[in-house]
Amino acid sequence: MAQKIPTMTLIQWLIHLIDTPKWRCGSVTGSKHPDITQKEINQIGKQRLLKEAEELECKGLIQVEWAEFHTDIKKIHFSVDIMEELCRTEGLTNPKERLERMRNAVLYWLEKTANTWIQPYYEKLLDKINRGEYAAETEEPEFLKCVYLVSKEKEVVWKRIFSAAALNRSKDFENKYEKRIITILRKYSPKLHEGMSGEEVLAEQGILSYSQKLEIKGALKYMIEDKHLMDTAEQIYGTILNAQTLAAGKLTDIRGIKRIITIENKANYENMKFDKEILYIFCHGFFSLKERKFLDQLVLLAKPGVAYLHWGDMDYGGIQIYNFIKNRLFLELQPLYMNRKTYEDALKCRAGYPISAEKYKKLQNMDAGDLIELKECILEYKMEVEQEMVLAKELNYNLKRIF
Repeated sequence: MAQKIPTMTLIQWLIHLIDTPKWRCGSVTGSKHPDITQKEINQIGKQRLLKEAEELECKGLIQVEWAEFHTDIKKIHFSVDIMEELCRTEGLTNPKERLERMRNAVLYWLEKTANTWIQPYYEKLLDKINRGEYAAETEEPEFLKCVYLVSKEKEVVWKRIFSAAALNRSKDFENKYEKRIITILRKYSPKLHEGMSGEEVLAEQGILSYSQKLEIKGALKYMIEDKHLMDTAEQIYGTILNAQTLAAGKLTDIRGIKRIITIENKANYENMKFDKEILYIFCHGFFSLKERKFLDQLVLLAKPGVAYLHWGDMDYGGIQIYNFIKNRLFLELQPLYMNRKTYEDALKCRAGYPISAEKYKKLQNMDAGDLIELKECILEYKMEVEQEMVLAKELNYNLKRIF
């Protein structure tokens, strides 16, 4: 049998015994009296254990219960107050000092975020530290700085421009911190809606990727920089507005529009035929802040009686997206093809798939608003339906026959 290789020194073992959360926060004092078992002998090594124990005893740091003429050790007695000397000998930082540095880092950001929505995040870190537990992120100054800067109200900014300004490197935010910060935002930001993608989460905080765009199909007129008038009536296969256009564009005329229809699925959006009386908007999910600011202009310019409709997936996420658009953008929104008949017809075409137990439970507790009938269908059949899975011929694309 191969001999086990020692993994630590006696000093490291003693430090490990002392260094607990309760000791770090000052609630452990006095002495410890651990037995020396075969486990410790394997970890430290027999000869190293005997040698280092004798050295530490000579320094007055520990008392050893020797056995058989110093060839074995039964027990070691020591005060937890020896930690400072042990750390100095091993060239380590005292854990209490490390914890204090963590506390100071958090207190700094707590002061800067007082009375803001991100304050509870730092308070939770401080509570963890006060319990003697390590909060490793507090030893990453750039990470804490990014959390703070992401949380601040600001004009929209490109992700890599933000990274360059915050970290002096354009890709570090994306490569090092983005995923962790998105997790924090999901937990604490009041702006978010369950089901948002990571990109949508950041967009709500004004940090945009270069891929952000809005796709529409319909007859609109909008002005760029108060001098370039654009008309989408000739673009019968649709218009793509990039992020800069969304920021700079000002709608000037939607007089012919009688219906505004948001569509969650790209294939269904592409299939819609151009009609000057209908504005189709591909919503892809949750509209970002920049998209909503542009689309807010539709409401201001729309004539009384304009219908706002949404066609989305008949699933848990589709209900979330519908409610988001209704609450954040089009208050008069009504569902399109998201009712019992359409749902049951889709199931007959084998277009459904089983809902997960987790989503089923969430759906039970969800306020479905206008889509209560759809919610009841999903709970009854325990099936969800995505738009891609529904045959176009079963749904009747001729919207004019509906109104």
